[in-house]
Amino acid sequence: MGIDVVGMLRGRKQARAAGIEELAKRLAAGEAVPPEEIEVILDRTGCDGEELQERIDAIERRAELLAAVSRGNAAQAKLDKIDAEAGAAWDAVAVAQRKHAAVLARHADERRILQQAVDAANRAHNELLDPANLSPADAARLADARKAAGDAARAAEQARHGMRDLRMSLERAEREHVDAVEQARLHRSNADIQDRKARSENAVNARSQRLKDAEAELPILQAAADKAQAAVEAIEAELRR
Repeated sequence: MGIDVVGMLRGRKQARAAGIEELAKRLAAGEAVPPEEIEVILDRTGCDGEELQERIDAIERRAELLAAVSRGNAAQAKLDKIDAEAGAAWDAVAVAQRKHAAVLARHADERRILQQAVDAANRAHNELLDPANLSPADAARLADARKAAGDAARAAEQARHGMRDLRMSLERAEREHVDAVEQARLHRSNADIQDRKARSENAVNARSQRLKDAEAELPILQAAADKAQAAVEAIEAELRR
């Protein structure tokens, strides 16, 4: 009959592990077991420190796994509650959608007739301002107001574009002035270079002033454009009554 050495050793190892299980649980729980007591238990069970550490590690892993399962169960309970609430809300949406569809179906013919009336009113609203439907004086008054509003809006927009161009021109002049100042510092006796410095400074000052003037003028132009547009809207409202 063959001897099962592997089985014998495995059984011996399992017996030793069982012998130190209580000690491993105490240590894993954080109990401060005196080293002398640990040595006595290890001697009595025939175990070593490595086997004790293996049991402690296994107990801690199991505790972590159980904690993860517990957290998962709690999370699942909350998920189920949220899903139930969302499901009830979705059921309410479905009910509302059916009510909405039923209302539209019940009033479909009336809505079509009413929409036709609204569309006709919108067309009439616009046609009231057609020169063919105005007196010559009113048509001329509206045309003049619209032209004035267009001119004012274009003037404000051109001023905005002009300001952007002035800013770029000023930035170029400032860069050129920086270079001119540096060259003038290096060539103090060169009259042409000194003259270039003076001219570049004058250019910066002139463009800076033009930009300030434009920035001051833009609000005035925009206010005029707004006023002209308001006049158009007032005339249109009058002629639509």
